[in-house]
Amino acid sequence: MNASLLTTMVERLGVAPRAPLYSFLDRHGQEVDSAHCEEIVRRAAGTADFLRTAGVGPGDPVLLIFPPDGLEFVAGFFGCMLVGAIAVPVASPDPRYLDRELPKLRHVVEDSGARVAL
Repeated sequence: MNASLLTTMVERLGVAPRAPLYSFLDRHGQEVDSAHCEEIVRRAAGTADFLRTAGVGPGDPVLLIFPPDGLEFVAGFFGCMLVGAIAVPVASPDPRYLDRELPKLRHVVEDSGARVAL
């Protein structure tokens, strides 16, 4: 499935690099953020370079600790795909409940074996 997502993105980049690729809406349906294909590819490539520099290779798990509804998550996800790493999405811990949420995050880290987090 990774190859088809990447292939689709590359095809869109060749056809319409400035066409919107992702739009994020608030709970009222209003757009709060968006990015075109060229921007996502640029950000994902930067993330992939960062991961390679950090020693991440194919098959390595990488925690993605972002809200799932933002461009940072999308860039991190595609950056992992470009490297061949395994994206492990994790909800951002709520600072109000760190005593409860940090142990859960620690378990995810231990279970996944991730040594890098974005």
